[in-house]
Amino acid sequence: MISGMHMGEIVRLIILDLVQQELLFHGHRDTHRDYK
Repeated sequence: MISGMHMGEIVRLIILDLVQQELLFHGHRDTHRDYK
């Protein structure tokens, strides 16, 4: 069985990775929208 702490760290890493990807994606979209 995976321990609770280990599982929490994995979930946190996955969430951070997804958040960074979304921020980059939305950030590029926002900059393009602002320049127009």
